[in-house]
Amino acid sequence: MADGYHARTDGLTSLAVVAGALGVAAGYPLADPLVGLLITAVILVVLKQATGQMLGRLMDAVEPELVEQVETIAASVPEVQSVDRLRVRWLGHAIEASIAITVDCEMTVTEGHRVSEEVRHRLLHEVNRLDTAIIHVNPCGHSGEDAHALTRHHEALGGPAPFDVTQG
Repeated sequence: MADGYHARTDGLTSLAVVAGALGVAAGYPLADPLVGLLITAVILVVLKQATGQMLGRLMDAVEPELVEQVETIAASVPEVQSVDRLRVRWLGHAIEASIAITVDCEMTVTEGHRVSEEVRHRLLHEVNRLDTAIIHVNPCGHSGEDAHALTRHHEALGGPAPFDVTQG
């Protein structure tokens, strides 16, 4: 992104320098310092935009629409009962998503894996720049059993509950 901003600023600066030189040649000596001020203003605006986007990327910021798109696609798989713990982040020029889906607790491991692969397949095809999709499969909660009882105390400590089963 920074290279793109740099190239755009270089192009605008070159055009402004030509305009300033033409202005001076046409008898307007103030054209040169005015163009210099204009170039400075453009550089500051581009710097502000680039800094904001870079800080956002460093903080794993993504557009809310992207998170919504991932959630909608995952929830559209018929056997997915719910979508939880969705995280989407940029890794360089690629996107990584981690997601927990809930399926029928009567499913076999093989069936649950098939559902997670269907979710991953749809995400990889439909989300631009998605490179990695980590899918955790939760059994439904209607059996009354807490499927995460072993690690539940980690959530109380303020940290995220670790995924105990991932497929990547």
